[in-house]
Amino acid sequence: GNVYGLNTSDIVVDPHLMKNTEWGAVAYLSNDYGSSWIQKNNNPNYLTGYYSDDYEYNTIMGTRSSTSDTVEGVYDMSGGGYEYMASYVKLTGSSSTSYTNGKSLFDAERKYKDVYSVASPESQSNNYSANSNKYGDAVYEISSQGTGMSAWDESTSSFPTTSNPFFARGSCVDDSSNLHDYCIYYYDAQNGAASNSATFRLVLPVL
Repeated sequence: GNVYGLNTSDIVVDPHLMKNTEWGAVAYLSNDYGSSWIQKNNNPNYLTGYYSDDYEYNTIMGTRSSTSDTVEGVYDMSGGGYEYMASYVKLTGSSSTSYTNGKSLFDAERKYKDVYSVASPESQSNNYSANSNKYGDAVYEISSQGTGMSAWDESTSSFPTTSNPFFARGSCVDDSSNLHDYCIYYYDAQNGAASNSATFRLVLPVL
């Protein structure tokens, strides 16, 4: 009786907030690096603001906003609001006690989150370099420095710091002079607070 068609009597799922490693897996499997990337470049009349990438196209085809251009694809990973990930830089000392946002994530089991190292001295670029051993999450391997338009397709990279420790993926700003910001490989640093331009994505692995 639920929207996912799951029957708890014979199907066991482990729902959780999407992690960077899960976002990266879907992004790499996308057959065209995110359908919305093509849409934005071919559609000069695309509306500005925090719109989902199927806002206009859905009435024509209904699948262009999926990662594979099919109904089986994962929808809306580019464009629209940015999406909080269950991924953050490790907070210690006063930085860990000063944060009330995301406390349940800090306390969660390790399997439900990706935790990144913090460099000393700390900066976005240094934190980015301190995590050069992490692959598969579409962060270090797809950007050159963790700041600015340094990710694939000239998408924006903004590696988290302890002042903005949480990863956000997708994209949220329509700038007619910088359409690259819609890329599925965009990542940003956020403070974890609620926002009218922020959303999230659930993962429902079947055990």
